[in-house]
Amino acid sequence: VRLIRGHPRETPLFLLLAYQAVHFPLQAPDEYLAREECANLTVAEEVNVHMESRRKVCAMLLQVDDGVRALQEAIVAAGRWEDTVFVFLSDNGGDPQWGSLNLPLRGQKDQAWEGGLRVPCFIAGGFLERALALAEQTPFPYYGLVHVTDLFPTLLTAAGVPASLDVLDLDGRDQWSSLVAGEASPRTDALLNMASDWFGHGGAFRMGDYKLIVESALATRTEPLSPHEVVQLTAKQLAALETLPSSETVNTLTDSIMGTEHHKYLFDMRSNPFEKVSKDCDDPAACSNLFYDVQYTAVRKEIEALWVNW
Repeated sequence: VRLIRGHPRETPLFLLLAYQAVHFPLQAPDEYLAREECANLTVAEEVNVHMESRRKVCAMLLQVDDGVRALQEAIVAAGRWEDTVFVFLSDNGGDPQWGSLNLPLRGQKDQAWEGGLRVPCFIAGGFLERALALAEQTPFPYYGLVHVTDLFPTLLTAAGVPASLDVLDLDGRDQWSSLVAGEASPRTDALLNMASDWFGHGGAFRMGDYKLIVESALATRTEPLSPHEVVQLTAKQLAALETLPSSETVNTLTDSIMGTEHHKYLFDMRSNPFEKVSKDCDDPAACSNLFYDVQYTAVRKEIEALWVNW
């Protein structure tokens, strides 16, 4: 807020505010914890989440709300709102072990399910409002495919420097026209992860409505293991580890603990946005893993061919 108040009105300003909340460690002042929204917070009995942590997350989020409100009010008071593009987003899905929920999406932080990858995001500001009015649009929810790398070229265009995009080799796509005029997303595919230690040496790729998850240890678990389960699974592998070359030891232990069995998934995200595998519906695309479905072999091979390019 002090930066906004002290910045010369005639000079452009790029401001990045990265909150620690709602991340571990979970800490919040008592006055926020005591507010009705958090003190009386409940969830359905079948939902597996640590409630004490969830109330702390609630209080931390209320603090973020107050901080964002103070920021917006400072921008307005400084007479800069009409020239502002205000972007709010997060970096990954929440972790139920620390009080977060991603329902109805499946999965959590560090997983390739949508609950680990999709985040809330909105864009506001007087500059956007004028752009919408010129395009004869009212504010609308945007459901096009977007990747975090799209932010850079999109904001460059909003700032009036699109020529830079022609000379830069960017992974991102300029989404500005889609956001203000409702055009189709310029992005048709997205590399979500590839061979990362954080995702159990697995990865995920999105092509249009289809999403491929391959050999992802973390993606195959929907709930965290208890310490007792980790001890049991580790002990079970000790004898086998003694006979393995050192290069295989870590991978084998990881596979045992995380549950890797080289699982592979293919989902139609338009029909099955929650990545169900229950097979309890009439349309397989709406509740099934399509990876081994012969009707989707061509789709799978097309995605795999795109993935190889990375």
